[in-house]
Amino acid sequence: MSRRIIIVGGGAAGTLVAAHLARLAARTTEIVVIEPRLRLGEGVAYSTMSDRHLLNVPAGGMSAFTDDAQHFARWSSVNVDSFVPRHTYARYLRETLKSQIDANPNVSLRHVQQP
Repeated sequence: MSRRIIIVGGGAAGTLVAAHLARLAARTTEIVVIEPRLRLGEGVAYSTMSDRHLLNVPAGGMSAFTDDAQHFARWSSVNVDSFVPRHTYARYLRETLKSQIDANPNVSLRHVQQP
C-alpha cells in the first residue's frame, strides 16, 4: 500500500522532515512539499545569498542527522567550530534531501510551488 505525505512549507524544517521521511520510508511513499520558493531548504532564514550572513551556530551543531553530528561539517569541509554562510546551509539541506530521495527507491518527491 502506498501513501502520500504532504508537508506545508519547504524551509529548513520542512526540508528536514522530508529528508527524514525519505530516509525511513519502508513502503512506497510520495512526499509532496508545498513551498512557494523555487528552491527547498531556504525559507526566510537561509534565503540570503550574502556570504556575510552566517549561521549563528557552528557547523558542528547543524547536522541534519542526530546519529551523525559531524555530517554538515564533513559535507561543507569545514572545522566543527566554523560559522558558514546561511546559503551554504540551504544548499546542504537540498543536497541532503536529494541524497535521501535517491537512496530510497520507495520514495518520490514533488515540490508544489504554491503561495
